[in-house]
Amino acid sequence: MTIGRVVQNFYDLLGLGRDQSLESVQAALASQRSGWGSRATRAGRVGEQAREQLVLIDAASKVFADEASRDRYDIELAKFLRGVEEPKQVVVDWITRAWGYYFSGDFGAADIAARKAREANPEDPQAYVISAWIGLSDFDPMLSAKERSRRATNYRLAKQWADEAFVLDEDGAAVVDVAAVRGLSTFAVGDPNRANTIFGRGAALAEVEARPYLYFLAVQVSASMAGVGDYTSGFGPETLSWLTAAENDCFVCLETVGEREYEEAQNLLLQIWGKRVDAFESASEASAFLNKCENRIAASKIGRTTRTKLTQACQSSVELLKRWDEITAEQNSLLGALRGAKMRLQKNTALFSSIVVGVLALLVGLWARDVTRDDFPEWTSLGGLFTLFWFVLSAVLCVYALKDWITRARVQSSIPKLEQGLAEQTQEKSIISRYPGAPDGWRWPTRYLWQWN
Repeated sequence: MTIGRVVQNFYDLLGLGRDQSLESVQAALASQRSGWGSRATRAGRVGEQAREQLVLIDAASKVFADEASRDRYDIELAKFLRGVEEPKQVVVDWITRAWGYYFSGDFGAADIAARKAREANPEDPQAYVISAWIGLSDFDPMLSAKERSRRATNYRLAKQWADEAFVLDEDGAAVVDVAAVRGLSTFAVGDPNRANTIFGRGAALAEVEARPYLYFLAVQVSASMAGVGDYTSGFGPETLSWLTAAENDCFVCLETVGEREYEEAQNLLLQIWGKRVDAFESASEASAFLNKCENRIAASKIGRTTRTKLTQACQSSVELLKRWDEITAEQNSLLGALRGAKMRLQKNTALFSSIVVGVLALLVGLWARDVTRDDFPEWTSLGGLFTLFWFVLSAVLCVYALKDWITRARVQSSIPKLEQGLAEQTQEKSIISRYPGAPDGWRWPTRYLWQWN
């Protein structure tokens, strides 16, 4: 006998561990929702499969909402499994299972499920697509050449699976997935030009809705080759050509999207322009370049909302570059004043000499008054004038010394203000260098660019 209601086994269907904590189960479901969500807009079986998985994930999320709900589900599932008299042979969809593990970040389990998928579906290109993605799970375009070489075996195997998928996809039903993973695995083994050719051919065969995804992957390859996001890489001889290719592909991507939002492409285009801006020697040259970018935006077929955002980014960048020049002028003025103040304080000889000579003059004057008091009682006499000369000299030198001391005190008190002003200008420059137009600046983290799925 079987109990009346069928209980779905989310542990098996979604590749969840019964011994996993509630937090890790919820995190795995969130990762799977994100991964399947990116595929749910696709046409055909791929999109249908993704939407089915999202429904399943939503149901599982309610079950695993808290510990009490999970405990009730575990008890209900155990009763259901015990109530089945003759368990039927369950046919596991290993391709879907492998994707689930992949989206959850469990690449070891995903690799095993992918192997079973290839064994169970040797003619299905999707079995080889997921195998290739798993092989690229640790791929990062900013890896050093030595590290890429160390991981090359995995990348070559990923390319082999991708090529297998390409051969098996005779009807083109999986063209988007095949082109994406084949292009990226080709890039991973060191052939970026070939990779972008694969993306372009795939986009030409794909449905309109999926084309921006492939164009964007081409943008990322070119941007990586140009060192976008890595401002220590400099501006080599091939950088400009890669930046131009990335910019062109980005415009094609955004024009294909139409009025829909594609924030990743918008931000990456700003990154590409940021690399160009960073290479100019003056803010005026950078401003002229951004004005050309604004003109290109106006002449493009990009959606109105995106066009407005990019135009505003260029305009705000020009204003910030203008402010950069103003800050530079202010810094130079402050540096000159600070340098002069410190040099003024280093000249201790004049003050010290004035005090010493003034005191000596006073002593000489007092001595002369005592010596000549009886012989020259009047100030108009020669002795009196001699004495008066030393007193006046002493007074002048003391006044000069006092004035110099006051001036030095003012200079000394101005140094902290000058240094504070310089620090504020430097901080503002630092903010501008991170923010010509984009919310997170030109220099947002490189890894964020590589959202394969």
